[in-house]
Amino acid sequence: MSYANYRYMKARAKRWRPENLDGIQTSDEHLINLFAKILSKHVPEIGKFDPNKDVESYISKLDQHFTEYPSLFPNEHTKRQYTLNHLEELEQQFAERMFSENGSLTWQELLRQTGKVQGSNKGDRLTKTFEGFRNQLDKVQFIRKLMSKANVDDFHTRLFILWMLPYSLRKLKERNYWKSEISEIYDFLEDKRTASYGKIHKRFQLQNKNLGKESLSKKNNTTNSRNLRKTNVSRIEYSSNKFLNHTRKRYEMVLQAELPDFKCSIPCLIDTGAQANIITEETVRAHKLPTRPWSKSVIYGGVYPNKINRKTIKLNISLNGISIKTEFLVVKKFSHPAAISFTTLYDNNIEISSSKHTLSQMNKVSNIVKEPELPDIYKEFKDITAETNTEKLPKPIKGLEFEVELTQENYRLPIRNYPLPPGKMQAMNDEINQGLKSGIIRESKAINACPVMFVPKKEGTLRMVVDYKPLNKYVKPNIYPLPLIEQLLAKIQGSTIFTKLDLKSAYHLIRVRKGDEHKLAFRCPRGVFEYLVMPYGISTAPAHFQYFINTILGEAKESHVVCYMDDILIHSKSESEHVKHVKDVLQKLKNANLIINQAKCEFHQSQVKFIGYHISEKGFTPCQENIDKVLQWKQPKNRKELRQFLGSVNYLRKFIPKTSQLTHPLNNLLKKDVRWKWTPTQTQAIENIKQCLVSPVLRHFDFSKKILLETDASDVAVGAVLSQKHDDDKYYPVGYYSAKMSKAQLNYSVSDKEMLAIIKSLKHWRHYLESTIEPFKILTDHRNLIGRITNESEPENKRLARWQLFLQDFNFEINYRPGSANHIADALSRIVDETEPIPKDSEDNSINFVNQISITDDFKNQVVTEYTNDTKLLNLLNNEDKRVEENIQLKDGLLINSKDQILLPNDTQLTRTIIKKYHEEGKLIHPGIELLTNIILRRFTWKGIRKQIQEYVQNCHTCQINKSRNHKPYGPLQPIPPSERPWESLSMDFITALPESSGYNALFVVVDRFSKMAILVPCTKSITAEQTARMFDQRVIAYFGNPKEIIADNDHIFTSQTWKDFAHKYNFVMKFSLPYRPQTDGQTERTNQTVEKLLRCVCSTHPNTWVDHISLVQQSYNNAIHSATQMTPFEIVHRYSPALSPLELPSFSDKTDENSQETIQVFQTVKEHLNTNNIKMKKYFDMKIQEIEEFQPGDLVMVKRTKTGFLHKSNKLAPSFAGPFYVLQKSGPNNYELDLPDSIKHMFSSTFHVSHLEKYRHNSELNYATIDESDIGTILHILEHKNREQVLYLNVKYISNLNPSTIMSGWTTLATALQADKAIVNDYIKNNNLNI
Repeated sequence: MSYANYRYMKARAKRWRPENLDGIQTSDEHLINLFAKILSKHVPEIGKFDPNKDVESYISKLDQHFTEYPSLFPNEHTKRQYTLNHLEELEQQFAERMFSENGSLTWQELLRQTGKVQGSNKGDRLTKTFEGFRNQLDKVQFIRKLMSKANVDDFHTRLFILWMLPYSLRKLKERNYWKSEISEIYDFLEDKRTASYGKIHKRFQLQNKNLGKESLSKKNNTTNSRNLRKTNVSRIEYSSNKFLNHTRKRYEMVLQAELPDFKCSIPCLIDTGAQANIITEETVRAHKLPTRPWSKSVIYGGVYPNKINRKTIKLNISLNGISIKTEFLVVKKFSHPAAISFTTLYDNNIEISSSKHTLSQMNKVSNIVKEPELPDIYKEFKDITAETNTEKLPKPIKGLEFEVELTQENYRLPIRNYPLPPGKMQAMNDEINQGLKSGIIRESKAINACPVMFVPKKEGTLRMVVDYKPLNKYVKPNIYPLPLIEQLLAKIQGSTIFTKLDLKSAYHLIRVRKGDEHKLAFRCPRGVFEYLVMPYGISTAPAHFQYFINTILGEAKESHVVCYMDDILIHSKSESEHVKHVKDVLQKLKNANLIINQAKCEFHQSQVKFIGYHISEKGFTPCQENIDKVLQWKQPKNRKELRQFLGSVNYLRKFIPKTSQLTHPLNNLLKKDVRWKWTPTQTQAIENIKQCLVSPVLRHFDFSKKILLETDASDVAVGAVLSQKHDDDKYYPVGYYSAKMSKAQLNYSVSDKEMLAIIKSLKHWRHYLESTIEPFKILTDHRNLIGRITNESEPENKRLARWQLFLQDFNFEINYRPGSANHIADALSRIVDETEPIPKDSEDNSINFVNQISITDDFKNQVVTEYTNDTKLLNLLNNEDKRVEENIQLKDGLLINSKDQILLPNDTQLTRTIIKKYHEEGKLIHPGIELLTNIILRRFTWKGIRKQIQEYVQNCHTCQINKSRNHKPYGPLQPIPPSERPWESLSMDFITALPESSGYNALFVVVDRFSKMAILVPCTKSITAEQTARMFDQRVIAYFGNPKEIIADNDHIFTSQTWKDFAHKYNFVMKFSLPYRPQTDGQTERTNQTVEKLLRCVCSTHPNTWVDHISLVQQSYNNAIHSATQMTPFEIVHRYSPALSPLELPSFSDKTDENSQETIQVFQTVKEHLNTNNIKMKKYFDMKIQEIEEFQPGDLVMVKRTKTGFLHKSNKLAPSFAGPFYVLQKSGPNNYELDLPDSIKHMFSSTFHVSHLEKYRHNSELNYATIDESDIGTILHILEHKNREQVLYLNVKYISNLNPSTIMSGWTTLATALQADKAIVNDYIKNNNLNI
């Protein structure tokens, strides 16, 4: 070995440190140990190599070996080989021995073919050259190659291994460098570059059929290893790069390839050194060959990456009379128009005769006949068969033990045993004895145990199982999913050979987690036992077993294995490939100590039974026993037997077209309101179902074939058929689909239902149809749907937007086909299985509503009759308008536009009926204008529809009295002008709900509106008018004299006769604020708020002492500068400021007489400040109001209930407004006097502020009722009646439910009146001779 190479090797080895080995998996560590053994064999002086401990020792020993023991190189040129001057000669020997059979490949040629590798020195160059060799292989192939070369005695090969092993150790750590894709270059172990290649050629073909596929290596090439590692590069090897094809002798010939589908022939290079078929762009254009997108960087004709953008579809080709079907990568230039690879030849069993330059086709290897014992090729796995293994306690596998998690620990199970006959007693004893012997059960002392029972097996024997139903109530569920049968079957597509494995006592192969055994205890006549393995019958066992077997099989289940519980199916496309797949699975089972039931296993079959289906290369059908079960079914005698029959049919429904239609007569008998009566109709239905099961074949889905999806929707269901075009140019079904619509979906428009059929079908077959390379075709019988899908304008609603976003995941084109031609999908959608559950979640996120207008024959006749009264619609109906062909269709006598809306004449009795039904009789309770418009527009349209709906809703009595208004309040602020001096104009109020303090629980507040001075007097809630008058006399009049006016609310004290006499005595006027209008007396309201804040500050910790702090609070309030007057109330009244602390002296005015010039000036200033403040308040308040609603005498208005006190006890559910009431007159700028009923005039003021009123809209042509039906109590008298739109309305006097002391009157319907008082209404009808 050259010293430079040794130095390079040493440098690489030094990079390997123990801390860098953490990322290596167990398999890599195993390979490293193999390397160490090889080193020990060839260089025993360095001893055993442990990469985790002896890295430095290993390097030092190698140093010593190469310096002190030159005898390693047993030829006479050892010293010369140590020098760099003659390194090239050694390098050429390496190249000739490793890559050339006859030694004709020179070192210079090698460098030229590999891109003229350049390095810092020749040793570095040689290293990179061999790195390029290694990059052509995946990790496993490279390691196996190194090991095979290490076992030869060739001097140069030994040098190569010694040099390459440390370097390879470093590469093992770089996991991404060895990414999992297989390079597909031929296995070096099968072909050791010997002259005997030709002799083993045929064996090589049979055993390595899986090699050389088009899935090419993404490894980096020799020249640009670092750059190519960052890109997606595949390598295609052709004869111009002999270095890359050193594994076998290459055969080349040129033949004419016939393309019968395109009636042409092209010269084609047959090249066994190529790994993929290629064709030039010029050839594709010349013969118009169809292509599809394909984007990868590949290497062909050299070592630099070239982008290939397209590949042809699979083409039928004839070579020397041999027909094959294959595809080609499209390249810009090549030496021949096309080239066919060895892979294609081998996959089609074509052998090359190099002497005759001809091709011949070998017969396919016949299937291995099913044998009762394991085939010879799998004898190495004989130890995992049930015949060689008795049942025993399996070893626990960490992380895969069966856990029993309970929702509660303290539970008790019922104590009961099932009686067993003698035959089952014997079977039980056998099971118990066998379980104890094998160790899978043991005696238990558990306090909870479940009984045992027996179920028959297929072979007729009995299986003892535990009835874990009582325990399952307490077991936490396992949400690990079981695989979908349809997706399992989809993975088998393209496979031609199958092997089925069955695990022996599958559940008993899994250990129970330690500590959980007592939870699985069972009782029987022999005592109490508990399982140490996973038993049958526990609710979480199936999910756990599926997780267990999926974990054991690992990545194999994604490529060549499908499994459902303990049923394992291995599938392959060729015999040699299948052998490897079977061995791979058997090895995984062996590693996990799993045992197969050999009697149930089938090896190398062209067709097999799996999970209830008969599977073959052509497709899959239900197993014959399932078909026979339906075919042999006798006439059901009751509903239970009919349900059992329909259950068997439902299992096979994917094979039966028109299942819903066929089962409809049978489903009718299962309805609750239908009497059981078997008729010839049901008998014929069963016969039709049996007839459809004679040959129910569904083809395997093939991604390379053209796809056709036919969809349709009826009023209640959607249906679809998925088909594919086969070699005979006929479409064969892959599957059928039908589904019932949810309640919300029943209300979709016709177009939305048709689009729903497409969406549901795409979701059902998403695993087939998503991301297809070629667009698949969708056929629909709804022409307008095509425009909605292809239209790029903004979606009409959120649902359509979601659907359009979903459709973007699919590559399809949609075409129209009349319903008569789309008969299968149409039939599937006509009727759906009525036993099918309705999905809980709806496609529609909006409020669900029930279709109120049924499109019956009577409705159609009514619409057609209305058409005759509308000239424009009549012209459309008679097809005199071209728009019928463009935007409007005639369907069942109805005119339907492009949005699937039925055209109606405008403003007719029919349109009013539609509005009324949707607004008042639908499950949407009195929808508003916008919502009601959107609902009706889904099915109908007419001129002026929005205006008519708006008028109807605005005049609806129920909506008016129950729905709040969102507009700004009416009426600008009308501030009260300020008085001329203090204590002329006062306001009064009470603060109540205070905690009791010294016998008081309320506060009497009097405020001077001029100075803002407040007087606070403790009192009680029960204070009388007489007590209030005495308190006012002593605390206000005695100090400040008689006021001119007092403003107060409508409290009973101030409206009493006692207070009126008191006001007359002291000659002041009482003015009352409007009910629930605090702005009228806003001053007292604000004062009350300030007083409450001050009280909280001084007595929040001791609230029962607030009376003790009243004087302090009053002094604090009256000595604070008021924002309105810019002075303190005390200073305005008394003309001086008192001392507020011991350090402060009072400030006296020189002239305190109220008639002095200074006092007059102060009062004038205060008045100006008050007027300025009023202006600011009005400006601020008026910003929040809208223009006043002017009412005229005689107008009907409603009053807000919360503002009038007309409240029911359950006021949260009471109507928002009371009335309507007539307006009598306007009693102020913003106030109106109403005509209230006599029964409540004495209880409430009849004057209301305009902000509490709303105009009542009433159009007798639309809605005559004026009374809320919930308000009608006892009817006292019926005044009159009227007929409107075939509805009888009564004008009644009644006692209000909301206020029993109130007698009211208004119009209501006959139905509402009958519910309130049937006797009075019947008497009125009789006395007036009404024909009801």
